[in-house]
Amino acid sequence: MDFQNRAVRLCFMSIALMCCLFVLPSEDGSWSTQAAVEARVFPYAVTWNNNGRLAIATLDGVRMYDDQFQLLTIFPPVNPIYPLQNAVWSPDGRRLLVGNTIIDSETLLPLVQLDIGTTEEQPFGWSPNGQWVFRMALDYRSIEHIDTQTGKVVGETTGENIRFPSVFILSRDGKRFLAREGCCAILIMDAQTGDVPNRWIFDHHISDMAWSPDSQSIAYFSLKFVSSDTPETVPVSDIPGQSILLEMHVIDSTSGSTIQSINLFPHDVNQLFWSPDGTEISTVFTEVATWDIESGLPVYTFRPNGRVQAATYSPYGGRLLLGLWPENSGQLQPIAPQSYSQTYLDGTIQIIVPAPSLEKLNRIIPQCGLSDSIEQALTSTTSDLLVFIDQLSALTDEQINSACRADLLAVAEALLP
Repeated sequence: MDFQNRAVRLCFMSIALMCCLFVLPSEDGSWSTQAAVEARVFPYAVTWNNNGRLAIATLDGVRMYDDQFQLLTIFPPVNPIYPLQNAVWSPDGRRLLVGNTIIDSETLLPLVQLDIGTTEEQPFGWSPNGQWVFRMALDYRSIEHIDTQTGKVVGETTGENIRFPSVFILSRDGKRFLAREGCCAILIMDAQTGDVPNRWIFDHHISDMAWSPDSQSIAYFSLKFVSSDTPETVPVSDIPGQSILLEMHVIDSTSGSTIQSINLFPHDVNQLFWSPDGTEISTVFTEVATWDIESGLPVYTFRPNGRVQAATYSPYGGRLLLGLWPENSGQLQPIAPQSYSQTYLDGTIQIIVPAPSLEKLNRIIPQCGLSDSIEQALTSTTSDLLVFIDQLSALTDEQINSACRADLLAVAEALLP
């Protein structure tokens, strides 16, 4: 592995891709859905809604799948200059924002076309009540509020004395924005007033960041140049005596105090993802590592068959979907057993179960909205996985959310000897 290139990549991983291949319409101006289905897909972003529907952003459009991974439709790019479109589910999962268009997730028909032009800056998130979507303004310091019924810009939040922010990330409760300022500072901005109550300046470079599901914590990667005799660091080949210390930090989102710090050596990472229950974080790139937040220890490692460009947890946290760009060097060998693995789209999508356990199985069951009798029956059989799987498979879609059932089945199957 070229550790120097890895260090440079990590420093700039949050910068958007500047060069890409364009997928253009045919000579008659039409789009061929069939051709898009058959062509190999390279995912840039993936996102699951709470009903198990999946959206995958690619250069040939945003592809939507049901919870059985059957292709429902492809929303082609509307702007060939910026073919890559954001795909963001509304909080209730009933609407999908594709670029500048809001789609009904059941009928697959457009509901609203946002009146914001076709610039590279696309909306990136929803307010918790689904009333607005947000977009970074062209001054890169303000956030536009766009009404989801009319498609009009109805307000703006301007940050106080913000310089060179990265893309803003909305907290799950919709009250605050998170951004990196310059190389080494994290700031919190009030979503309504634009006030910046917190700005923390560090002695290390900051890269990928994410809010915890309860909005109380922030996780991020840090890179710091240290002496080459520092253990568990990455040597920098063209700077004698220097190494890079790569860590993941979890901090309190109000005080900035450190909750957990983890040395990521020798793991290769470029993105991090919280599990829906906030107990684990998965880091991804040429390998997947899942970390227990309380102990700071890895509980799972896996090497997929390619570089992970995008990832997302399933709605109930049982599965992790990986969007892969296959390596030229051929198939990579797993570094941990994985009894549950599904691949789609010619190997560019892989679904795994990180850190399967009976504890995780029992944490998911209460989230499924089951009747008391069904929940008790399932909980009582988790010690006998074959019986549990039989009972779970016999439930109808009226008795259990199909996405929750899929998560439970995957975890149970991963635990089978």
